[in-house]
Amino acid sequence: MSWEQPWGVRPTGHLSVLLPSVIKPRLHPTVSSGRIGDPNGAVWWKGAFHLFHQQNTTDPRGGASSWGHLTSTDLAHWVRHPTALEPRADFGEEHIFSGSARELPDGRLGLLFTVIYGGGRLPEQHLAVADLDGAGNLVVDRTPGAVMTSGLHGGLDVEQWRDPFLLEERGSVFAVTGGSIVREGEPRGSVLLYRCHDRWLREWTFEGVLFQHPEPAAWNIECPNFFPLADAWVLLISPHDCPQYFVGAWDHGTNLFQPVRTDTLDSGALYATQILRAPGEGQADILLGWIRTLPVGASEGWSGCHAFPRRLSLSPSKTLRQTVDPSVRQFRAGALPEKFSGQAGDAGIEAWFDETAGEFVELEVGLGLEQCGGFDLHWGSEAGSINFHFDKGKGLLWVDGRKRWTGPGRSCIRLRVFLDRCALEIFEEESGTAWTLVKPELTAARREMRGKALGGTLRWEASAWRLEPAGK
Repeated sequence: MSWEQPWGVRPTGHLSVLLPSVIKPRLHPTVSSGRIGDPNGAVWWKGAFHLFHQQNTTDPRGGASSWGHLTSTDLAHWVRHPTALEPRADFGEEHIFSGSARELPDGRLGLLFTVIYGGGRLPEQHLAVADLDGAGNLVVDRTPGAVMTSGLHGGLDVEQWRDPFLLEERGSVFAVTGGSIVREGEPRGSVLLYRCHDRWLREWTFEGVLFQHPEPAAWNIECPNFFPLADAWVLLISPHDCPQYFVGAWDHGTNLFQPVRTDTLDSGALYATQILRAPGEGQADILLGWIRTLPVGASEGWSGCHAFPRRLSLSPSKTLRQTVDPSVRQFRAGALPEKFSGQAGDAGIEAWFDETAGEFVELEVGLGLEQCGGFDLHWGSEAGSINFHFDKGKGLLWVDGRKRWTGPGRSCIRLRVFLDRCALEIFEEESGTAWTLVKPELTAARREMRGKALGGTLRWEASAWRLEPAGK
């Protein structure tokens, strides 16, 4: 993804002046000032990908939320458009929270989203209808207004009700929302299910609680995504912590989701996912997400960026696999990478190579483990580094202390690393695991890689590409 906006606001005494940011991402979408948040309403519509998102254009730490609007034809280069949805103060609205989008029968776009009010008024799920004018500008009509209110739930005590996500199954349109179900005074994070009866997203009934989090500590669920993948159903949630996934079956008789596999989706800074269905493909298999950067960037008047698109698949054991979308190859500055290779023992950490200078780098590292029990790996400079540790017997890979299971007995680990100034995305391609980190100290001009084998000999090879933001 690309967003060309290298400027930030940095305080100098009593004045704020515009200076180039040395840490603000440029391959990932950001905002010129303020905060970018959750991706919303990701959809292919009228010849382009449309991506809406949470934003506050003046306060990098939060404040009133509205919907920004981006479009792309390739999932790499994005064009920013005027704000699509803003809270209406004269109606008591304080925030436009997350939601999703779907093309309506007449070709217009339906936007379903949460409105948060002041004064203790309960949240509502609202519908707006969007179209393009003759000049290609988005025109939004909020006239439909509230299409779901808390009265749908009868006597069920629902709190933190928000973030509708649209899906289709067996010819019917459904929505799931996040929130908390309160029983005997204790909130439990839950996903609620609704059915649409008119295909115009206006007439809804409550179908019940689709899923309740098994852990009592998960008191609330945000940004649920529910979608089919291969021969199963996948639920993604953001429970005020690292996002999680659940894989299982949707019982249409009881309207309950019954998971058989669960794990952390990303152990780092990723949050608030959104699933996008690519045109002409049968599966909703592209994952978008928000990278939380705070406090990084706040002193320059910005925060947050969006992650690169990720392709999803299921392993035979129903684990969710993530690989970076091929669209990111467009950022490579040259057709051929710099290549390095060698062999390392376990006597001590040794330098492997001095990597290409620059703030924007793609790195692929293959590590052959046939003759060792794992490895230690460090990539960085004196200013800062990122550390990898793999235990072959346990099948565990640590990235800066964040542990992920990849499978025991692995004969090879393949790391793919993307550095975009302070934003760092890491994929272990064989297992499909991912980490998202925010490390401004890695923007040093040159970095080197050092490593060692654990209990034997390690073969390694690496390729490094310099990446180039659009317009640089």
